[in-house]
Amino acid sequence: MVISDSAQITDDVPRALAEAYRVLKPGGFFMAYFRDWESTFSRQGRRVSRNRVILDERAGARRGLVYQFYTRRDVERLAREAGFEIRNMEKTVSCRERLSLVHAWWIVWCRKPSATGRGEKSS
Repeated sequence: MVISDSAQITDDVPRALAEAYRVLKPGGFFMAYFRDWESTFSRQGRRVSRNRVILDERAGARRGLVYQFYTRRDVERLAREAGFEIRNMEKTVSCRERLSLVHAWWIVWCRKPSATGRGEKSS
């Protein structure tokens, strides 16, 4: 299962991750992207809570959207609280428009523990 480009606009990320956990089979994998504070959009609006920013006219067509930004620690906590095992996590950064637009993401690969907790099928 993959969640791409939606964790930043989901109102209740813990609930979304809990639902992903619920629908995965034991041993199933999950991958999600979480926008990092290094992203240009984090500086193109007004911060309204610990990790939310309402984008302004500097964000162009995205004006008025509420984006959420995460640190590595945030992503690790969210994944673990949902019950996932973190298998891998990395940050990816891309630059566009002559380096004026930076997209930075935490990509996390998680696994729902198996019934035995060791990747084995229970008998």
